[in-house]
Amino acid sequence: MTHEQTDPRVRRTHKLLQEALVELADERGFDTITVGDIAKRAEVNRATFYRHYQDKYDLLDQIFKETINQFASDLGPPSEVGRSIDPQNPPERWVRLLALCRA
Repeated sequence: MTHEQTDPRVRRTHKLLQEALVELADERGFDTITVGDIAKRAEVNRATFYRHYQDKYDLLDQIFKETINQFASDLGPPSEVGRSIDPQNPPERWVRLLALCRA
């Protein structure tokens, strides 16, 4: 992990920008959003946005990557090879994941 990833100011900026993108996409749709819209909603300037991301697609890609990594971390290591899962009694971590997907 680099210094930039551990710096609380960087983490806060990433969080603000990510939340702004998600909120705007929910309100207006992803295609209509500009970097200026994201920066304004996050209350940072455009130069700050570009210091962290190339464009709105890069920001979206990072959101997906972080979400997938969090899911993988939450689910834990894969099951042992050859071990079957009882569909009537699935592992709790899978139940939680699927419940999130339905929300």
